Amino acid sequence: ASPQLRVISSFDTREGMFSCCWSEVNPDIVVTALGDGSVKVWNVNLPEGRPIQNIVAHQREVSTVKWNLVAKDVFLSASWDGSAKVWNPHLPDQVPVNTLAEHRGFIYDAAWSAQSPFHFCTVSADHTLKTWDLRA
Repeated sequence: ASPQLRVISSFDTREGMFSCCWSEVNPDIVVTALGDGSVKVWNVNLPEGRPIQNIVAHQREVSTVKWNLVAKDVFLSASWDGSAKVWNPHLPDQVPVNTLAEHRGFIYDAAWSAQSPFHFCTVSADHTLKTWDLRA
């Protein structure tokens, strides 16, 4: 017989959550993308309830969040507002480190390069795949 799965913790929001990504640096931290344009950072070992950070990130739904695979202290969010933003949750002011807004449609997904801390790509309803270099 297969083992029974059980819920370890559960966190509720008023909006639907579209994406989640576990931090590779801190095993307790998960970041989520929400339908109200926000990004929430959760500590899964704290009592169920409120996020440890609530970032007002975008003008539309946030479709995805991804931790950087090389510079593991930053993550990106991408949105139906056509923008992608890079965040450092350790900074106190909760403003994006970079904002990239070149798509003419919803951004559905994004991915970091596995080799470079500066490169990621996005795919959009505008029929494009765009690659980005944060040093440019």
